[in-house]
Amino acid sequence: MSGNQIQPSPRDAAVDVYQDALPTQDWGGGQETAPAPSGPKIGRYLSALYRFKWLIVLFAILGGGAGYAATKFVEPEYEVRATIMLEMGTGTNQGGRGGPIRASELLQSSGWQDLLRSFAIADPVVNQLALFVAPARDADSTLFSTFRVAQQLKPGDYVLSITGDRYSLSFKPGVEVETGSIADSIGRRVGFLWQPGAQELAGRKQVEFRIQTPREASQALIRKLGMTLNEGSSFMLLKLTGNNSNRTATTLNAWVERFVMVATALKKKNVTSYATILEGQRQYAADNLSSAEGALERFRVQTATEPSERQSASAGIELTTNPVFDAYFRDKILSENYKHDRESIERVLALGKTTGGITREALLSIPLVANDPAADNLRTALKEQADRDANLRRLRESLTDENPRIVKEQEALDNLRTVTVPGAARSSSRSCAFASSCFETTST
Repeated sequence: MSGNQIQPSPRDAAVDVYQDALPTQDWGGGQETAPAPSGPKIGRYLSALYRFKWLIVLFAILGGGAGYAATKFVEPEYEVRATIMLEMGTGTNQGGRGGPIRASELLQSSGWQDLLRSFAIADPVVNQLALFVAPARDADSTLFSTFRVAQQLKPGDYVLSITGDRYSLSFKPGVEVETGSIADSIGRRVGFLWQPGAQELAGRKQVEFRIQTPREASQALIRKLGMTLNEGSSFMLLKLTGNNSNRTATTLNAWVERFVMVATALKKKNVTSYATILEGQRQYAADNLSSAEGALERFRVQTATEPSERQSASAGIELTTNPVFDAYFRDKILSENYKHDRESIERVLALGKTTGGITREALLSIPLVANDPAADNLRTALKEQADRDANLRRLRESLTDENPRIVKEQEALDNLRTVTVPGAARSSSRSCAFASSCFETTST
């Protein structure tokens, strides 16, 4: 049996040895193994840095050069902000109760934004700060603090060359415009109103700058202005971006000051107009009251000795009056009112002939014109006159009197004042006369 026993192959023996081997701690003749590293190997990091030192230096130089180029060639952009509180008039106080009589809200939210972006605000700011001048160097901005332009301005890129006490002004391609002494005004031929001091030009050889028209500068400035007005909020948020922080902040401050000044003037004009209307109505009511009191007193004096139709009221009996007398006095009062309104209209028409036009407030202070359905045509003409007058004021904020739109609107307004409104007023006067005669006939 032993001679026929199968002997294990060398491969099987190796597998058995691997499977039956002792634990790893007993390998190596029973000697202890080195402990595993517990922290980072600083030496390896230092070795890697030393190996790639030239590559690191190269990247540092490239990064520093790119940062320097960015500071020189990339213009920074600054953003300044401002907040304006708007008055939102509602005509009522808290709790929904009616407030005092006052003018309605001047503009809606969109109207405030349109006013803020209008040339009536932007043009004065541009002219005040000379924003139509863009010097090549920010340090030259002090040279243009007193720079102004005339109507014959020629925009473009200019170069001011200084040699001793002489100057030479030319377009940037090299076309000479004019020469002269630095003590004289510079650029009169191209519409400049500029005379810098000799001390400001001391030590300077060339000054490069760009000129554009004030209207182009205003349009560019309006495009940079951002605004936010949330629904129902009284605060308008403004922001303006620019390459110069001080110049941008100064521009936004001047813009806000100009807006507050224009809005205050419009508000004052609106309140004054509304106060004039209320004063006319108050005076008319006071005249009517005084006239009615005088008429009542005269009536009492005239009828003091005449028999009275009054009935004495007894206990348990309802007090009644004669309907004939009620109808008589009612028709008499209506006749007197129509007669008084007709006289008021005729006085206003006569006054309009001497002053060259009829004022809307004088006619609206007459009760017939303000309330009677027969005066609808007159009220419509007065409303159209007020709308055209307001439209003409808005157009004059940005256009001259020679503009065709201004001329057309003025002709339409003059026609309303001299033809349409007086014609409608005379028609209402005739209606008053007819109604007064009818009620007077009825009362008699």
